[in-house]
Amino acid sequence: MKKNAVNLMMILFAIIVNLVAINAQTKSPIVEVVDENNNKQNLILKKLDIDIKVVGNLAVTTMDMIFTNDFPAKSRALEGMLIFPLAEGQSVNRLAMDFNGIMREGVIVEKEKGRVVFEEIERRGVDPALLEMTTSNNYKLRIFPILPGKERRIIIAYEEILKTNTEGMAYNLPLEFEKEITEFNLRANVYNEIQPIVNGTRNFEKNDNSYNLEYEYSDYKAKEMFSFSIPTPENQKSILCEMIDGERYFVINRSIEIPKAAKLSADKITILWDCSHSSNKRDIKKEIEMLQEYFKANPNCSVELITFNYKIKSRKDYKVANSNADEIIKAIDKVRYDGGSNF
Repeated sequence: MKKNAVNLMMILFAIIVNLVAINAQTKSPIVEVVDENNNKQNLILKKLDIDIKVVGNLAVTTMDMIFTNDFPAKSRALEGMLIFPLAEGQSVNRLAMDFNGIMREGVIVEKEKGRVVFEEIERRGVDPALLEMTTSNNYKLRIFPILPGKERRIIIAYEEILKTNTEGMAYNLPLEFEKEITEFNLRANVYNEIQPIVNGTRNFEKNDNSYNLEYEYSDYKAKEMFSFSIPTPENQKSILCEMIDGERYFVINRSIEIPKAAKLSADKITILWDCSHSSNKRDIKKEIEMLQEYFKANPNCSVELITFNYKIKSRKDYKVANSNADEIIKAIDKVRYDGGSNF
């Protein structure tokens, strides 16, 4: 990379779908590199700072990672691929990466524009960074160069709406790293009226309008899930207010019970039965079982059975009483599958 190109560096933060499968076993971020023997290896994660903030039912998790190239000093500069897996419902909202010791924040752009700008920067001889979405809500980021004995720092943050279970709102963070992390720090701030319940040995401590928890470890083997739950208030709602730059902001989180409406039984239904030749491949037995289950739930009704392929072949009315649909089933069993379909 040209030294005079530093001022042209930028990070593109685009959600560009790239349907390339990655290692399904990966649950925590890694940086894959190919060594001089063309073997895939993971760079050492030297330092990991995790910051978790929960306001209402919105959680934002920031992971500040420092990876180091510990290959021999005579080795060449490596190109790495950061693989950052996320769970369903989580979305990236921040990306930053160091260039020559200076952290550069990502810019969110639309997919098509991101690709165009990325290619334009590459033509200038500059190494941009582009965060891309792969399959199953996993993300990847190309990192170059990673010099021998040097470090690269990457910050990624993501947000999610916490799901509610019987114990309240649940937060889960998989920590499954291959090797020990030299410096590991985790901070969690939960802005809530009720103390969260954590799965570890330490408890959240009250601090003004939030509950806080902090871990600091050296040479830490991160091999378990970090999780906690936030009990639902008895009144089923929480209200939080905060002053930021002289402006007051608030968030209201309230659980609403939606009454289940009773399903109305139909007095008359119509069954459209495709009898074209291609229907031979259907699981007719399974479909009949489904009809029988329906009539258990709706035991008394009138039924119009219409068979069709490219045109209507037959039309007949039936009566179902006390869930007895034997006549309809016999009629379906006698259907001859022939001709094409016409939709």
